[in-house]
Amino acid sequence: AESEKSFKDAVAKATEANATVLAEANAEGSLYKAVHADDIVAAFKEKGIMLEERSILIDTPIKTVGAHEIKLASGTHEGTVTITVVSA
Repeated sequence: AESEKSFKDAVAKATEANATVLAEANAEGSLYKAVHADDIVAAFKEKGIMLEERSILIDTPIKTVGAHEIKLASGTHEGTVTITVVSA
């Protein structure tokens, strides 16, 4: 489990990280399958930032390439980070 301090530290680092998720997309930039929390966890892990899947809140399925804002929450703490989805 994440402590509040480690979660806040992770959000601060994640905000600066410019994490990228590779996904299969067609020529128009639509993804063949939506990006999920585990994909986002893996993208940040590559940057040395540990997040838990349960802290990632995806309101609308991510189905296109480009920049997407993701909400993070743990207990009473929240943050927003941006990930970039690129065609694999």
